[in-house]
Amino acid sequence: MHGGGEQEYLVRRAATDYLPRTLRSYLALPAEWARNTPIDGAKTAADLLLAQLAALEQACRGILDAAVAADSAALLANGRFLADRFPTGGL
Repeated sequence: MHGGGEQEYLVRRAATDYLPRTLRSYLALPAEWARNTPIDGAKTAADLLLAQLAALEQACRGILDAAVAADSAALLANGRFLADRFPTGGL
């Protein structure tokens, strides 16, 4: 995967800021309270933590998928270029 400007920035921020901040916020709460006390409708802090972690995971997977697709397309384009240049090469 190539470092790709905004994609690389978002992955770094997720790893160094968004994820640690999410975990610190949750861990600052008393454990039993976080698991059992609703704070957003019927949702507990534990429920909210899981939703936030899922959102981070989904975002990072999307970034990875986009980067891998771009790298795969570059490999295919290079293969076509080589096949044009060296038609008997078996590419």
